[in-house]
Amino acid sequence: IEADGIHIDHASMPRAVAELLREALAIQDHGSRAESNAFIERYSTWDDRHERIATGLRAAERYRTLHPRFAILDAPSRPAGV
Repeated sequence: IEADGIHIDHASMPRAVAELLREALAIQDHGSRAESNAFIERYSTWDDRHERIATGLRAAERYRTLHPRFAILDAPSRPAGV
Protein backbone atom coordinates (compact mmCIF):
# COMPACT_ATOMS: atom_id res chain seq x y z
CA ILE A 1 0.00 0.00 0.00
CA GLU A 2 1.39 3.36 -1.01
CA ALA A 3 0.21 6.84 -0.04
CA ASP A 4 -1.36 7.21 -3.48
CA GLY A 5 -3.10 3.82 -3.47
CA ILE A 6 -2.60 0.10 -3.85
CA HIS A 7 0.05 -1.11 -6.27
CA ILE A 8 0.39 -4.66 -7.59
CA ASP A 9 3.67 -5.95 -8.97
CA HIS A 10 2.21 -7.79 -11.96
CA ALA A 11 5.61 -9.11 -13.04
CA SER A 12 5.97 -11.12 -9.81
CA MET A 13 2.38 -12.41 -9.83
CA PRO A 14 2.96 -15.62 -11.89
CA ARG A 15 5.85 -16.69 -9.63
CA ALA A 16 3.89 -15.96 -6.45
CA VAL A 17 0.82 -17.85 -7.67
CA ALA A 18 2.95 -20.81 -8.79
CA GLU A 19 4.65 -20.97 -5.39
CA LEU A 20 1.33 -20.82 -3.55
CA LEU A 21 -0.15 -23.53 -5.79
CA ARG A 22 2.96 -25.71 -5.39
CA GLU A 23 2.69 -25.46 -1.60
CA ALA A 24 -1.06 -26.19 -1.59
CA LEU A 25 -0.66 -29.22 -3.86
CA ALA A 26 2.23 -30.57 -1.78
CA ILE A 27 0.09 -30.35 1.35
CA GLN A 28 -2.78 -32.09 -0.44
CA ASP A 29 -0.44 -34.81 -1.68
CA HIS A 30 1.48 -35.66 1.48
CA GLY A 31 0.78 -33.05 4.11
CA SER A 32 -0.60 -33.53 7.58
CA ARG A 33 -3.63 -31.91 9.14
CA ALA A 34 -1.26 -29.64 11.10
CA GLU A 35 0.42 -28.48 7.86
CA SER A 36 -2.97 -27.88 6.29
CA ASN A 37 -4.17 -25.87 9.28
CA ALA A 38 -0.94 -23.84 9.31
CA PHE A 39 -1.34 -23.06 5.58
CA ILE A 40 -4.92 -21.89 6.08
CA GLU A 41 -3.98 -19.81 9.13
CA ARG A 42 -1.06 -18.20 7.31
CA TYR A 43 -3.07 -17.16 4.25
CA SER A 44 -6.45 -16.37 5.79
CA THR A 45 -5.44 -14.06 8.61
CA TRP A 46 -7.03 -10.59 8.50
CA ASP A 47 -4.82 -7.94 10.11
CA ASP A 48 -4.43 -4.14 10.04
CA ARG A 49 -2.72 -4.29 6.65
CA HIS A 50 -5.72 -6.06 5.13
CA GLU A 51 -8.13 -3.68 6.82
CA ARG A 52 -6.30 -0.69 5.30
CA ILE A 53 -6.58 -2.29 1.86
CA ALA A 54 -10.29 -3.00 2.36
CA THR A 55 -10.92 0.55 3.58
CA GLY A 56 -9.18 1.95 0.51
CA LEU A 57 -11.15 -0.30 -1.82
CA ARG A 58 -14.46 0.61 -0.18
CA ALA A 59 -13.60 4.32 -0.44
CA ALA A 60 -12.85 3.92 -4.16
CA GLU A 61 -16.12 2.11 -4.91
CA ARG A 62 -18.46 4.00 -7.16
CA TYR A 63 -21.36 1.62 -6.58
CA ARG A 64 -21.68 -0.77 -3.67
CA THR A 65 -23.90 -3.23 -5.54
CA LEU A 66 -24.84 -3.81 -9.13
CA HIS A 67 -28.37 -4.69 -10.20
CA PRO A 68 -28.33 -5.59 -13.87
CA ARG A 69 -31.60 -5.35 -15.75
CA PHE A 70 -32.36 -7.46 -18.75
CA ALA A 71 -35.07 -6.23 -21.11
CA ILE A 72 -36.23 -9.73 -21.93
CA LEU A 73 -36.75 -10.52 -18.25
CA ASP A 74 -38.47 -7.19 -17.57
CA ALA A 75 -40.87 -7.51 -20.52
CA PRO A 76 -44.54 -8.13 -19.70
CA SER A 77 -45.54 -11.77 -19.85
CA ARG A 78 -47.44 -12.94 -22.91
CA PRO A 79 -49.95 -15.78 -22.85
CA ALA A 80 -48.70 -19.01 -24.39
CA GLY A 81 -49.27 -19.29 -28.13
CA VAL A 82 -49.37 -15.55 -28.76
